[in-house]
Amino acid sequence: MPTYQKIWKVNGAIIRQRGCSYQVETHHNGKRTRQTFKTAAKAEDYAKQVKAEFKSEGDMALAIKGRQRIDALRLLDAFPTKKAQDDAISAVRLLTTQVKDYAPSKPLMAEAVRFWLSHHPQGGSLPTLDEALESYLADKRLEKRRAATLYEISHKIGRLIKAFPDTSISDITTELISQWLTDTLGSSTVGTKRQYLTVISAFFTDSAKRYGLPKNPAKDVKLAGCNADQAEVQAYTVEEVRKIMAAANASPHAARVVPALAIGFFAGLRPSEVQGLDWVDVSLTAKRIRVSPETAKKRRARYVDMSDNLIEWLTPYARESGLVAPPLMTYRRARREIMEGAECTLIKDGFRHSFGTYHLATYENAAKTAFAMGHRSDTDLVYTNYRKLVTREEGEAYWKIRPMKLLESAATGKTEV
Repeated sequence: MPTYQKIWKVNGAIIRQRGCSYQVETHHNGKRTRQTFKTAAKAEDYAKQVKAEFKSEGDMALAIKGRQRIDALRLLDAFPTKKAQDDAISAVRLLTTQVKDYAPSKPLMAEAVRFWLSHHPQGGSLPTLDEALESYLADKRLEKRRAATLYEISHKIGRLIKAFPDTSISDITTELISQWLTDTLGSSTVGTKRQYLTVISAFFTDSAKRYGLPKNPAKDVKLAGCNADQAEVQAYTVEEVRKIMAAANASPHAARVVPALAIGFFAGLRPSEVQGLDWVDVSLTAKRIRVSPETAKKRRARYVDMSDNLIEWLTPYARESGLVAPPLMTYRRARREIMEGAECTLIKDGFRHSFGTYHLATYENAAKTAFAMGHRSDTDLVYTNYRKLVTREEGEAYWKIRPMKLLESAATGKTEV
């Protein structure tokens, strides 16, 4: 048992002296508190201070009337400890200082809690970006997606993962994606950034459904420059197309290259669709090309009607089966030589864009042009890209571009094919 030299009370507090120290013991709300001081005077001052605080607290409690008292009891039930109360007060202070026009009447604390819970599920942890990508790619393989598509997904999402290793998929926000695009692709074109964002958004749309994320964080990303006028889609003039096709006809690779170029110019197939096209899907009799699901961009088969001049370009080189275009590298080398011979600059997707431009100018039917190009009925896209200052007469001249031998035969009255 401790031996005290002196024990006395000040305002209900017990003060005990042992040696050169003075211990003050107080009791409040069933809780005992002890505090030690070096002098009796400091111990007595503390006892008086505590008494005053208890009285002030009691006065405040008595001042609470009616509904306020019920509300206070509810808060005490929700925050029974001082630590919990301090945490709640700290949260309100953060909202007050960080949120513009914050008012206690706004249910922002509940919204913050819901956000936190959605990103920290209690039933199990969410996968990292890397793990989510593995599952996403596995599904794409089951869907028989092309190797190029799988590579694009793996490459673009992989770069995001490299910036956020071992990060839960729920921790990626709109702001993080936007900043990453700026930091990683700062010098790239808006088109390149949009391609990345499209792949990333598709990934997060799938993940939101798969893992119960509250939303797709990539959906609200705004790319700088997207609201500005987009660069106009470029197409070749009628005269340039004549020169290119004439140079192709004179090329030593004409048998393999002329059909590929002609189908691009006069059927509007995408470069990847031309590369995968087989002669079995080209019917000169029916005047129709079948674009198979295996080569179509959206894996939707479609039929494209062939113009008379396209049939004339294809007839000398038509075969029963086999790929229409040569291997990609061979095709690119031959195309480069042809463009140099024609003294024309290669335009990205220029063959297909030329088809869209002159098809719309000739038929003045956006839905028909969209369908032929595999856009279904996306008339807005067709008008945005292909409604240029091209006259109907130029459109008609475009479809009269024919093999030089046929033109010479027509001039001399012969029927040479």
